[in-house]
Amino acid sequence: MDSTTAVTWASFFIALVAGGGFTLQQQRVAALRSDLIDSSKRVEGLRGDLLDAERERVDDRTRIAQLESDLRHSEQMATGSAHWKALDEHLDNHHRESMKAWAGIKTEIHKLQSKP
Repeated sequence: MDSTTAVTWASFFIALVAGGGFTLQQQRVAALRSDLIDSSKRVEGLRGDLLDAERERVDDRTRIAQLESDLRHSEQMATGSAHWKALDEHLDNHHRESMKAWAGIKTEIHKLQSKP
């Protein structure tokens, strides 16, 4: 084998190795780009989920505020009902005591009227 043939084979081998290395590098870059695209899509999906969760949190806070307001109103209504019930019982007791007192007063009036 003469020197030109050896140089030719060496050049061919170097070109073959360089081409293979370039192809491997190109495949790695393509895989990395694909991973980047997938990761970007995943990040966008997570951002969307985060925004949805934030909206739900705001909606929940609004709903909680409304329910707390309704609860305060219901408590006031219940307290008012209890107040009216207590007032009703007080008036019933007062009426019973008044009827007893009037019965006693009527008896005394009849006694006074029947005396000569």
